[in-house]
Amino acid sequence: MHQKVGITITKIKNVDNWFFGEPNSGLDPKLSNEFTSLSKYLTCQKVAILMTAYDLFRAKQTATHF
Repeated sequence: MHQKVGITITKIKNVDNWFFGEPNSGLDPKLSNEFTSLSKYLTCQKVAILMTAYDLFRAKQTATHF
């Protein structure tokens, strides 16, 4: 629940830089996929996202730089 609230608040504030530590932890598979889609959309909107991740599969799907 904590991750959902953090993602929602960050999206509402319309910030240019997002910082996440394990953004997919605690999310169910559906929300995790939605976060990946949101990350890709934000990257196209020139929003910088810096995140740490232990899930390398999800990181490869999401990241543009390692």
